[in-house]
Amino acid sequence: MKVDVFAPVDVCGATATAAFAALGDVDAVIFDLRGNGGGTPEMVTYVESYLFAKRASLLRPLHARRQQDDAVWTNPDVPGRSSRHNRCTC
Repeated sequence: MKVDVFAPVDVCGATATAAFAALGDVDAVIFDLRGNGGGTPEMVTYVESYLFAKRASLLRPLHARRQQDDAVWTNPDVPGRSSRHNRCTC
């Protein structure tokens, strides 16, 4: 799956949902991020949500001065997600 940018979810979330639906029941996905210009952490989390069966925190921004937990969590209820998809249960 080629991902050129992680645009805002309200702009590209439906495209990501359609891409994961088109993959069907696969055993693996290779993400081509060559040339990816970055983007929003929310879209990264949206994409990650399709890869994990359970809620997971993969991004924890460090804010030393504020000393607070800003962990970002995946969402197990993303659109189009079904139990037939094999996902990491880490």
